Amino acid sequence: MYVIQKNFTGKYDVIGGLEARGLMLGFHLAELLHMPFVPLRKPGKLPGECVKTTFTKEYGSDAFEVQKHMIKPGTRVLIIDDLLATGGSMAACDALIEMCGGTVAGYVVIFYLSTLHGEKKLKHPTEMKSIIDVKAVSYTHLR
Repeated sequence: MYVIQKNFTGKYDVIGGLEARGLMLGFHLAELLHMPFVPLRKPGKLPGECVKTTFTKEYGSDAFEVQKHMIKPGTRVLIIDDLLATGGSMAACDALIEMCGGTVAGYVVIFYLSTLHGEKKLKHPTEMKSIIDVKAVSYTHLR
């Protein structure tokens, strides 16, 4: 919560949480900060009219949906997830939020695998904050 208060106070209107761990983290952070929460979920899990985006991952394709009424034009969304690795999921959420007319205020993750440079796929890479920067471990050192 400190990372959010230090870096994003007054810069966002809602917290968006990615399926699945980002949903749990984002919901609890939104509750603690008294902010609205927007779930960004896999297709078919949300009721009502949804907006969908698909994206390619290292091992195939995937998709996210958001309820159309949850992000109004001009809404600033702070995206929460547990991990930023290659950036595919976060970049898809960038696109999804923009499809709804919103803007991305920033990104907060617990773990950031910095050697994969996933922030390069993000619309606003300088607005990505992490709790733990996990450097790649060479397994040859473990032998």
